[in-house]
Amino acid sequence: MEPGESVDRTAVREVKEETGLDVRLLRLVGIYSQPADSALVITFAAQVAGGTILESTGETIACRYFPLDQLPAPSRGRLRQRIEDFRLGQLQAVWRAQ
Repeated sequence: MEPGESVDRTAVREVKEETGLDVRLLRLVGIYSQPADSALVITFAAQVAGGTILESTGETIACRYFPLDQLPAPSRGRLRQRIEDFRLGQLQAVWRAQ
């Protein structure tokens, strides 16, 4: 987040920077806390509203669409948990690593 920026505006900006896509946020999927790593992740479901997907950016090495039943293995963190919460329609999950 940039100083003075809201969480939702941060999400929209980060998606644009990392993928080239403009999105409209639909709902909060969850808030995920990992105190051991001083990490807090807020995950939203979003709909593409425009833009052009970029193959890579200064922050990503690859960007592509995958069907939910053919996702590659997550490369970091607890990404699988966030994807499953989205798939299950989990509403506003709160999760904390032990």
